Amino acid sequence: MVPCPARGGQICWRRSEPQWSYSLSSFPAAAGPSASSAPARARPIVSASPRIDVPFEPTPHPVVDAMLRLAKVGPGDLLIDLGSGDGRIAIAAAKAYGAEAVGIDRDPRRVAEARERARRHGVAGRVKFLRG
Repeated sequence: MVPCPARGGQICWRRSEPQWSYSLSSFPAAAGPSASSAPARARPIVSASPRIDVPFEPTPHPVVDAMLRLAKVGPGDLLIDLGSGDGRIAIAAAKAYGAEAVGIDRDPRRVAEARERARRHGVAGRVKFLRG
């Protein structure tokens, strides 16, 4: 992450930066006092059937556009939308602003809907939707 002068010095992530991935065992203090050098067993982050306890409320399209303009999203940016629902924010970022995007939602029906919408809008190659 780097300060972005075009965004008033806000911290942002650029695709040109190296991508890193860490496991909890990379940080002994975070792993707890009894952490050994043996790797911990991986546990699934998402259950097989998540409980969807928050109703889907789509963001109005004018609000989506205003948010993306305010954030100065553009080519070379990667937008990550947690709770992406039908994918409208990620799709708009790719279609209108040239960014790449990843949307993540717990509801498999919304993920399927978002993938279909991305295909219909012609941005399926620049937008990815994941269940998580």
